[in-house]
Parts: sequence; C-alpha cells; structure tokens
Amino acid sequence: MIELNKFAKLETCSPKVKRSIGWLEKNLKDKSKIQPEDAIIIYVLDQVSSPIITNVNEKISKMIEEFDEDSVHDLVMSDPIYIYYLSKLGFHNHSGLHEWIDIMKKFQTVEGQIINEHSDALRLLNEIEPNSHSVKLGVKYLLEYGIIGYDIRKTAGNMIALIEIDSEKYWDEILEGKENIERNFKEEILKKDVFWNLHSIPNVLIAFGYMGILNSPVVRYGIEYILKYQLEDGSFGWNEKIEGKTTKRIAWPHHIAEFILGLLAVGEGPKVPVEFVKQKQVGQEKMMARSIPHFIHTSPLYKGSVHIREIYTTSIEMIRRAEKTIKISSPFIDMLYEELVSVAKEKPDIEIKIITRPARDIKGFRERIAKNVLDILNVASKGNLKKIDIIHSRIIIIDENEVLISSADLTRDSLFDEFNAGIWTQNKNTVKQAIEYFNNIWDFKMSYQK
Repeated sequence: MIELNKFAKLETCSPKVKRSIGWLEKNLKDKSKIQPEDAIIIYVLDQVSSPIITNVNEKISKMIEEFDEDSVHDLVMSDPIYIYYLSKLGFHNHSGLHEWIDIMKKFQTVEGQIINEHSDALRLLNEIEPNSHSVKLGVKYLLEYGIIGYDIRKTAGNMIALIEIDSEKYWDEILEGKENIERNFKEEILKKDVFWNLHSIPNVLIAFGYMGILNSPVVRYGIEYILKYQLEDGSFGWNEKIEGKTTKRIAWPHHIAEFILGLLAVGEGPKVPVEFVKQKQVGQEKMMARSIPHFIHTSPLYKGSVHIREIYTTSIEMIRRAEKTIKISSPFIDMLYEELVSVAKEKPDIEIKIITRPARDIKGFRERIAKNVLDILNVASKGNLKKIDIIHSRIIIIDENEVLISSADLTRDSLFDEFNAGIWTQNKNTVKQAIEYFNNIWDFKMSYQK
C-alpha cells in the first residue's frame, strides 16, 4: 500500500533533518510491533523515500485488525491524526479503519463538531470520505465558530483542514488564520513552555508550507526554535523544572516525527518543500476530479455478494450539499422526498424545482405512496413541481456545482432493487449544459395542479 514518495529524497535534506531521520529509522527498525502513533513516523520516512518502510504493510494491517475496542475509542477521541496518517499511507480502504471512522462519526454533534480535536478529525474524514455530509457539517461548524482557535496550534490546524478540503473556496478564511498567527506567534511562544511550543510550531509550519509562504519571520523563527532542542543523536530534549528540580525530558519518537514533518513542510528537508509540492498536486487532482465523470451504479448483486446503492447514496449527499438550488427531473418519485423536505426546512431560501410525470401515470403497489409524495413535494418546493407527460430524463442538479445523470427513477425499485447506472460530475461545462437542458423543459409545460 505504501508507495515511495516521488518528491523527497533523503540526500536533499539538511544535515540536521538527516540526523533525525536516521534516529527515526533506527527506532522503527527496533520495533517488533507497530502502534497507531507509529503511522506518523512511517509517513515521515515515506516522505524521504526511506528504504526501511517497504516491509511494514503487514505489520500495519495486523495492528489495525487486532486493536482492541477500548483503545480504538481513546484513539478516535484523542488522536485522530494518527488514523489520518494511516490513511495517507494507503490504508484508507481497510475495513478496520472504516470501523474506527464510524465510531468517531457517532460523536459528531448536530452543530457539526466531531470531537475536541475537530480539525484533525475533519482532515481524517475528508481523507476517507471527502464529499460526505459529515465533512460538510464539520466545515460548517468550523466556519461558524471561526478559523481563529484559542491558540496558534488550533488556528494552524483549522487552516490545514480547509486547505486540504478546498483551498480555493476557503482562501479568505485561510488568510485570516495566517494573519492572526503572524500577529501573535512570538508573543504566544514566549508565554508557553517548550513542550507546548514544540507541538504547536509544526502545525504552523505545515500550514505556511501548504500556502507556499517560506520566507515569513514566523517560518524562520519556527525552524530555529525546533532545531534548538535537537540532540546530537537526532532526538530532541529539553530541561524542565519539576518540584524545584531540573529534569531532562526526551521527546517520544512520534513527537519527533511531528517536529520533522514541520521542518520538511518548509524546506528544511527536500529542496522543494514537500507540503508545497503536495498541495500543488492536490490542487491539480481536485481540478481533475471536477472535470472527470464518475461512474456510479445500483446493483442488487455485484461480484457475487455485494449490494451496491451508489446512485441512492450519491443523490442523498448531493441534496444535503445544496445551498441555493436543487433541480430534479425524474418520471417517477417515491423516494428521497424526506431529504428534500428536510433541506427545505433547514434552508428556507433554497429553490427546489421538480419535473415529473402526471399522477395518472403512476402504477404498481407503491402507487398510493407515490401520489402522496407528489403532494408533499409540491408543498416542499413551494409549488415548483411540474408534470410533463413526455419527461424521460433522470437528472439531479445541485447549485451550479454538480450533476447526476442516470437511468434510475427516484423510486425504491430503481434505487435499491434494479440494475441502474449513471454518471456524476462537477465539470462546469457539463453542469452548465444540464442546467440549460433542465430550464428548457421547465418552460415547456404548465405547473402541477392538484
């Protein structure tokens, strides 16, 4: 599952980073058993193409499968960032990892907060299920409560989450976070202890690295601060006063990996900073994702045993993402009306337009349900429901952002029990043409009447 990183090479790193990479390699090599916190160590070593990580896949899989339930609860509540790095290492499709995610999602509030480490949890969810309702709700919570956290670590974490989700869309909020950190960075560092600072600065460096801001005084000071506590063997340590006595404290291996990740993000590692290159790549991948159509389907039986309901789940997620308009064309409808009613109540300004066939065309054992649904949708859409005898297209268009075109009616038969297929895309030109097509039909006939 792990593929060697194409951008970073150990020989291009600074001598001090090389020293710590060597220390991390030795530490990992000496371990007989992998723990979740080791994911960040393996991820760092992957960034510099370390040869010692090529045989760890089996150990990681075994760790995920054998991790006990109580420990999983503690992990998802306190350290979701380690699950994030497991996903980044290629384990995003592991069934055990998805079970962990499901546990975490149960704690998401109605307002959208996932757990106390909200930005880390949001990054994880976006990595596993980027277009889900949980991610959208989490972003909404973050924006409503503001990107500025109670300290620079939280602010930088919020910035990283928004950058990974959609830097272009949330650029103003990201800049607000950057400016806040620049104003408060040194003052906050002087007030806090070394342990806190060493855990906060890497987040700041990653956020600034993602943005390509490498010459900022914040970045320069952050690099100097971290390296000040590096020891000769590549580990990190500092003096602490405990009950009046000075004690030497040595950082845990996964914390050292965190420090190095921050340094790699702003150029102390590869000549081209890893996070900057990766963010450019992510941006390109997102642009491609918006232009490439995605095949989805309903299959009562697939590959011998699996029941696929992608058209149904995609339709629900699209409706939940709507902010301004929902346009639906479907000859028959007896499903998804509850979602549409819910969205209409939650977002009273949203415009819902529905084109379907007359009630007289509805036949079958769900006839009574389907006819009642027409009345419900007519109310939910504020009268924007039209009946056209010759409608045959099945389309859902959300805002000016996405479109689903499929062979499935919005009925239980089509969405659950029959073989149907379709295409979902965010391609702007395709969405524009779909809107023009829908609007042309909308102007074709008289509106629905009881």
